Amino acid sequence: MSIDSDSIVSDGFDLMFVKDYNQIIEDINFSIDVSPDLSESYFIRGLAKYELQDLEGACEDLHKADELMHLDALYFIDLICK
Repeated sequence: MSIDSDSIVSDGFDLMFVKDYNQIIEDINFSIDVSPDLSESYFIRGLAKYELQDLEGACEDLHKADELMHLDALYFIDLICK
């Protein structure tokens, strides 16, 4: 069985629209286990954690996404992580 982290990340974006944040985190955790260098995974998980009021976890993930050069991470860090 082939694991496609990009598909998991894409599914995570889809789940954001239905507000299934716990499922997003579960799926993205798996994606990170498989491909720990995808900035998009940390970015999406950070946004999901923010929606669940886990500000510390959200900021950790957003900082990791920024470290991995995600283009939008810094905007959300400035917005959320004060």
